[in-house]
This record gives sequence, structure tokens and C-alpha cells, in this order.
Amino acid sequence: NIPKLLVTSVPFIKLKNTSEILFFICYLGVYFSLPEVSGQMFSGRPRPENVQVTAENQYECLTKRITPYHNKSYERELELKQSSAWKVVSTIKERLLLLGTEIPDFPVERIIPSPEINQYRNKDDFSVYYGVDGSNTTVGYLTGTPSLPGCVAVPPTHLTHIKDSHKRLASLFEDYIKKSLHRVCYHFRGGGFWKRLSVRSNEAGDLMAIIITHPYALTTDQMAQERLNLTQYFIRHEPNIVLYHQECAKVDCSNDVASYTQLAGESPCLMEKMGNFTFQITSHSFFQVNKRAAEQMVDSIWNWMNVTTETTFVDLYSGVGLYSIMGSHLVNNSVGIEMLEGAVSDARKNAELNNITNCEFIAGRVEDNLSHVLKKTFSQAKQVLALLNPGRAGATKRVITLLREDKRIRKLIFVACKPDNRFTMSNFIQLCRKGGHLRGTPFHIKTVRLFDLFPRTLHYEMILEFNR
Repeated sequence: NIPKLLVTSVPFIKLKNTSEILFFICYLGVYFSLPEVSGQMFSGRPRPENVQVTAENQYECLTKRITPYHNKSYERELELKQSSAWKVVSTIKERLLLLGTEIPDFPVERIIPSPEINQYRNKDDFSVYYGVDGSNTTVGYLTGTPSLPGCVAVPPTHLTHIKDSHKRLASLFEDYIKKSLHRVCYHFRGGGFWKRLSVRSNEAGDLMAIIITHPYALTTDQMAQERLNLTQYFIRHEPNIVLYHQECAKVDCSNDVASYTQLAGESPCLMEKMGNFTFQITSHSFFQVNKRAAEQMVDSIWNWMNVTTETTFVDLYSGVGLYSIMGSHLVNNSVGIEMLEGAVSDARKNAELNNITNCEFIAGRVEDNLSHVLKKTFSQAKQVLALLNPGRAGATKRVITLLREDKRIRKLIFVACKPDNRFTMSNFIQLCRKGGHLRGTPFHIKTVRLFDLFPRTLHYEMILEFNR
């Protein structure tokens, strides 16, 4: 059987004779024996050590899991991330060559370091789970997968990339639920109430806390009383906090599925400055966790694009409008497409906050709306610049085909938060591949740029510029 890893990005391989079959079998044997392919390339993180978590080693175990580069110099960390990027690039070239597409060499520029490496995160999600001492009210991060034995929650006390203010709220929440009459929700079938705490902040130090619970068998009066107790407790310790509550019956719920109820705070959101622009951070919106590094990245991307006031910009998977809004003064007009209605609402509000009138945001799936935008909305456009930021799920084949078919798109920017992800890798191949079942003119990679938005972790952002 052909390994699943290869099948995800190769629709089919036609082998004409016995010689080609034998060659391909040998190729697979060599290719998948490479350590970067078989062991590390697509693993997401190093394989965890089989170490029992104890009271003595709990913080060390958590630190190794969450921030594996904690004991290395930052210079060495950047070198390792640069090496990881080179492996991604090598894999792209090898896969395309296997499919009969040879692409020109392109530079992989040196990774841009983060302005901050400690206490840079503006959002953290803390679980409520069994502690190492058997306590069922520990608020922190899990040391493994809950379905496997030995998984416990450890407080974030020694994680250097988390703000002290976030750690303080986690500790306050733990103290509160230890005295609560309601049980913790460990598994959905087992009942329970308390699930998770999400904390957000801005550079000014303002705080937001979102308490997530399971829709437990509380009466309306009991729920109202619990919300009142939470509000009084947190205001007593953090008078200016923006406090929310969400009832979620799944692992995670968007605002469209389970709305957030505001319990405290004069404003419903936090405000953050990105360059000369202001953005609102709501309870449900996605915002880059490393504000200063993200600001540096977006500014750099727009500086590289060489756009003019005749350029039309299409922002795919546009979120809260970060790229569209920060580049609005450089282009003629832009349209962002985003599936989450809450994010689109935030994007429109952000455009209004900044008095921007040449940005439009559409709520819906990209594959359902892109064709209309290119053919109708942009019918008179001569230059179309596309930015693709699909997250780890990647873009669908239809989206890639529509981009390949529109000849006005001569340049495409792909923002990849996990470039070795199999869906993302498949998109890289689909954009460049010649022939096959993909219509339209293929792109080629011109430049790869790297930004470290996640110091002390394995992750970084890869920005690929595709031209044709």
C-alpha cells in the first residue's frame, strides 16, 4: 500500500511498466526511511517521553511538552526552525518532481525573530482536570491526551511564554471551583459542570476571562446565582475585568453555536493597536497570540507585495480583517471571505473603527463565494492580488482551481502557520503542479519567508510568495 502521507497530496500515480513500478518502490523505501520524513517531519511535536508525572517533576514535564525549546538559546531555536523550513521546502520540491513538475530554485530567507520571547501570549486556554495529587480541581495545561492513562493537569506556573496576569486568573479560577458545589466535567458522558478557562489580554494590560461550562442540570435560578457568584468573585480580585460565560456541550464551540454571555466589564471587548490601526478583540475572535511579532509580519508582507492603487485584493479566510485593513491604504479595494459570522462582524466593525471604506467582508465558505467575487465583484479589475490563510485545514481543491483559472492573479501570498501539515502541503503541491486534474495555469514559488510568532515552541509562520 502507498503510505497515506503521500496519498493525501497525490491523486493518482500511473506506472506504465515493471521498471517504473520497481523504481517507485525503491524511491518510497529510501524516501520514507529519511528521519525527517518518518520521524519528525509531520509529527507536529517530538514524541513524548514515557515518564510518569509526579509532584516533583510535574512542572518539568509540562515545560517539555508546551515549550520544548525552553532550555536552548534563542539563537539555537531559530536555527532549528530554519532547518525545519528547509525540510518543508525539500519535500515540496521532491513531491512536485515525483509528479513531473520541476520548479525553479527559490530562496528561503532567514527567519525573522520575535521582538519578545517571554510573556508574549495574549490568549491562553486552561483546562480543568485531575491534578497530579489526585485533586479534581487543577486549572492548567494537560500533560497528555485525556483518553490515555497518566494524563493530569499542571498549573502554568513555570511556563515563561505566558503572562503573569494570565497565570493569576488561572489560579483565581482554581480557588473558586475548589469551593464550588458543582463537579468538574472530565468527559461529556460523565456529567459535570466546569470545563475550561480562556484568558485574553492586550498590550495595555486589560484582561478578559471566558468561563466555559457544560450545559449541566442547573435550573434557571441556579444558573443565575452561579453567574452572580462568579461576577462578584472576579470583580473583587480584578475590578476592571471583562468577564464572559459560555455553555458548550462540545470540545469547543464557536459563538455561532453557543453564544457568550457577558457578566462584567464596561466594554464588551478589548482594544488593540496594530501599527496605525485599532482592532477590537472580542470573546470569540481569532487574533494572533504574539501581537508585536504579528504586527511585524503583516507590515513586512505588505512591503513586499509591490501593490499599486490599481490593485484589487482578495483576502481568503480573512478572519477579523487584519490583512485587508492594514493594507487598505495601499490598494484600490479589497474583499475578505470568512466562514465564521462572528469574525466577519468583527472585521466590519474594525473597518468602521479605522474609517476604512474600501474593504468589504463576506460571511460564507470561500469555495461558495470566491467565484462570484472574481467574476462579478472584480469584473473590472485588471490586477488581482490573492492572500490565502486557510489555517491547518487547508483550502479545498475548488478554491485552488479558481485561483489557478483567474489569469489576473499573477501573485499569491500563502500564510502557513504549520507548513508541514498534510493539508497545507497538499495546497502547495496543487498550486504548482502541472497537468493532473487541476485546471488553470500553475504558479511557482518565488520566495519563502519565515517569522517566529511562537518562541519556545516548535511552531513558526511560513509565508510563501507564488508567482506566474
